[in-house]
Amino acid sequence: MRRQKKDDAHGSVKESAVDLPQMWNLINGLPFVEVPHNRSSHNVPSGWITVRVFVSSTFDDFYSEREMLIMQVFPELREWCEAHSMCLVECDLRWGIPKDTPSGQIFATCLGELDRCHQDTRGMPFMVVLLGERAGWIPDATEVPEEIVDVYHWINGLSVTGTEILHGAYRNYNPNAAFCLRNPSFLPELPEEVLPRYQDKGHKALFMQSLKEQIAHRFPKDQILHYGCQILATDSTAGPEKVRPSSDKLQSETVEEGKNYDEYKLKGKVIIHGVIDQYYGRKE
Repeated sequence: MRRQKKDDAHGSVKESAVDLPQMWNLINGLPFVEVPHNRSSHNVPSGWITVRVFVSSTFDDFYSEREMLIMQVFPELREWCEAHSMCLVECDLRWGIPKDTPSGQIFATCLGELDRCHQDTRGMPFMVVLLGERAGWIPDATEVPEEIVDVYHWINGLSVTGTEILHGAYRNYNPNAAFCLRNPSFLPELPEEVLPRYQDKGHKALFMQSLKEQIAHRFPKDQILHYGCQILATDSTAGPEKVRPSSDKLQSETVEEGKNYDEYKLKGKVIIHGVIDQYYGRKE
């Protein structure tokens, strides 16, 4: 077991969580995240504001959703931001972390980027969280450097994605976080050899269930989007073959010059647009 250390910030003992209830008891006793405010300029013109949006999810199983954000949602959102003297910076770390990166550097990269988002927004970073049925990597306590445990209050049993959610949203009851939860009803349509890329079993499945329950308990319904999808095809153009899901509904509303948006794209854009507009007060 990792050494125990008294944490003066919240008067408890840092220790390994042996089961999920214990892990969440420790998590729910953590203090608010405090990062000094330092709004970045990001080489923007005088009078402009940098708006960072951090995307958090496991990678392979949310390939299509991340592509939709990068290729469709963010470019349109960027146009709106520029019309209001704001520079949009999407924080998508899929391509910024090499495969063989040491675990400590992975944590430092992800959480360091979130720290920059914290600095811009006084602890309430803009964050899009995509959750399905995979927990992703849950490191062993021996794989996490002491400085990560000390600075970010990492708790044994927590996945890397879960750590991002805690640091960027959960601990501060962040009103600028949007949680997009994908309906798993499409999973039976997947080929058996592909299914493990989209669904964990055993303890990891229980971890994901507990994470979603804790989010539902802590955040209001208007911050949580439940969306469905259906399988269109597979795509092997980016490494391992990936499934390309498409939303199972089309919005009847017509928005922005007669364009129709599927459920995920429309609501994802509306959520991001709304929290930026609310925080910075840049009204039409």
